[in-house]
Amino acid sequence: MLFGNPKGGTPVMAANPHAGLELPLKVMVWAASADDVRVDFLNPGPSLSALYGIDSAQVAAFGGVVKLLEAALAKAPD
Repeated sequence: MLFGNPKGGTPVMAANPHAGLELPLKVMVWAASADDVRVDFLNPGPSLSALYGIDSAQVAAFGGVVKLLEAALAKAPD
């Protein structure tokens, strides 16, 4: 699954166009077995700062994405 928000991504790509390689954000969902579905995603803020030198203040809002994903997963049935 891919998702993004131009308000968040555009300034990051303006600061370093190579950061566009990480955007839009990605979530990986897969079946590890018949009764075990897994979800994986990266926290984009630290990754964008470390890999592309984007100022941490500029990517701080991406922390909200992580909180939303974690909340949604917490509500998912087991």
